[in-house]
Amino acid sequence: MHTIPATPVDPGRRTPIIDVLRGWALLSVVLVNFAIFFSYGTPWPGIHDLRSSVLQSIVTIVFQAKGWTMLAFLFGYGFSVLMQKVKATRKHPYLFFSWRMALLLT
Repeated sequence: MHTIPATPVDPGRRTPIIDVLRGWALLSVVLVNFAIFFSYGTPWPGIHDLRSSVLQSIVTIVFQAKGWTMLAFLFGYGFSVLMQKVKATRKHPYLFFSWRMALLLT
């Protein structure tokens, strides 16, 4: 069985838009978590109730809904790229996939 070296992808072979989308998805998750952790489900302190609810709606619609969806999609995309690389170098990509999912589950 061949081993795949654990080296980063060359910058010339990377897709810049994927990196930008990953950054945006991670930033949105961080912003939503920041907002949730500091509000504890109550209206945001120091802001009028109407403005607070509008701001929470904007965060929910723009960041939370889109960020988690994009992060999940990019996770799947990364796995498909990984599976193509494994398929090109190994005999059993499904065995590798099962092993990788078991590691992520633990």
